[in-house]
Amino acid sequence: MKTATAEASILAAPALSLRIVSSSDDLRRLAPAWQDLVDASGDPQPMCAPSWLLTWWQIYGRDRQLRVGLFLDGDNLVGVAPLCRRTYWYRPGIPFRRLEFLGSDVDENDGVCSEYLNLTIRRHYEHEVTRAFAAALDRGAFGAWDECVFSAMDRDAEATAMLSRALHSLDARVETTPTGVAPFARLSETWDEYLYRFNKKKRQSLTYALRDFQAWAGPDWGVHVVHTADQVAEGLRILVALHRERWQADGKAGAFDAPRFHRFHEHYTQLAFAERQLLLLWVSVRGAPVAALYGFVAHDRAYFYQCGRTLARPSKVRLGIVMVILAMQEAMRRGLSEFDFLGGEAQYKSLFTSEERPLCQIRAARRGLPEFSRTLARKLLGFGRALRRGRASLFARAPEPNSLSTKTEAST
Repeated sequence: MKTATAEASILAAPALSLRIVSSSDDLRRLAPAWQDLVDASGDPQPMCAPSWLLTWWQIYGRDRQLRVGLFLDGDNLVGVAPLCRRTYWYRPGIPFRRLEFLGSDVDENDGVCSEYLNLTIRRHYEHEVTRAFAAALDRGAFGAWDECVFSAMDRDAEATAMLSRALHSLDARVETTPTGVAPFARLSETWDEYLYRFNKKKRQSLTYALRDFQAWAGPDWGVHVVHTADQVAEGLRILVALHRERWQADGKAGAFDAPRFHRFHEHYTQLAFAERQLLLLWVSVRGAPVAALYGFVAHDRAYFYQCGRTLARPSKVRLGIVMVILAMQEAMRRGLSEFDFLGGEAQYKSLFTSEERPLCQIRAARRGLPEFSRTLARKLLGFGRALRRGRASLFARAPEPNSLSTKTEAST
């Protein structure tokens, strides 16, 4: 990572100028204006905000170069392209100069699973900024690149569609790939109002989950919501312990066992609390924590990020379901209108909603030798795998020598 500032004012469009920021110190100084832009955008997302992305850069930015583009109309910040640049290696050893969003998942499988990444653009500047962004990419303002990989995007967001159209104007191969869905529930003012949207079977499943929990817990249980700075570390400690208990029972390491992942959330929970965007709560039974849930609150929406639960309970007590119910009730008390389950298809989510947002990745690759080599290598590797599968299938179908001899003797 470079330590010197590399900033330039470059003509990006008739009305906009572009400034490239490659110093993390300079980017931190821009955080208030950046956050104001998030709030003024058409789709304000907490994982596109400086508190999330600067924390990500601090923890995961090694072996990457900061390339954040600031689009200005005069002195007015109207767009941020939060990019970084690195070398990505395709099999069997083809280097690609890649541009991608800050917050993108890393290759070491300990990423933070950011969702809804995108350019951040002030309302009514969407067309100007996306066109200026594509033009800046084309002339190398963000640095030389072989591919741009923009992941974890909301496919149905207007900003995603405009970015895709702008990238198609480049001399590049552009592909949009589905990567999953993010279920979400529209909240009501009360739990009963929300519950009676569903059919009888779903209502009973949720009602019985609460009933069975309360029968097991008895009168000595409570919900603890983090409301003070002193409670943040305690809430995270409880969450991590319960999350680890759940996954170690299956012989697996939980996400918080990864040092960078854990360190990221130690930092981010403090920032989210200071910005009044933290959703962290746990349930205790007879004085002992039994389930915890961690998420965020931003712009009338709650985001469910992670949870944990004890296994020391009767099998019919569904602590995970109960924890989500209690978190949704807390969101309703705060007057929020939506509960976003974020990415990942899980059966329990279908109990709460049938609505979902499709997620996608957009890849733009410059035409040339690197892309030609990558495509050829992928075809050859695919052919090799198919050949090996075919040979394995052929040998699996061939009769054993002993069985062939037995069949011949029987036929004679």
